[in-house]
Amino acid sequence: MPVLQCSFPQVVRQVKGARAYRAKIPKEMELLVQVHRQGKREGFATCPIDISVEGMLLVDPSGKYTTIQEEEKIRMELYWPKGRSLKVSARVIHVSQLRDKEGIQYCCGIQFDLATRSLAREIELLVAGVQRRRLRELSDISDEFGVDFVNW
Repeated sequence: MPVLQCSFPQVVRQVKGARAYRAKIPKEMELLVQVHRQGKREGFATCPIDISVEGMLLVDPSGKYTTIQEEEKIRMELYWPKGRSLKVSARVIHVSQLRDKEGIQYCCGIQFDLATRSLAREIELLVAGVQRRRLRELSDISDEFGVDFVNW
């Protein structure tokens, strides 16, 4: 029986400032985020643009006038296909403008506060699922139009 044996690296380095890979969320993937804000601020529901194991990018549905501020702490509930959901606390890292068809839209970068390893594992599973769906989407585009994304 063929066996593949891998050894662990002898030296491990931690790279400061390294960013996690952000997977773009395909449009047909029904991932919904319900945001609950602290105080008397009104929460909202939105669809994220991309996600990584450290955070995600959300679009503020309030349009041109956002009340989200940097360093604001929020609670989020993530709903994804097959009826699964996940509650996670986070904080807003940045608020920036994004141009769309109607004009200016605000988006905010969110960093997860992962308190337990099981919560981090759930986020990793979600990100892996998004990456698989995105790669499948790119493969379908490649097959349909004859684009070779390997040499892109």
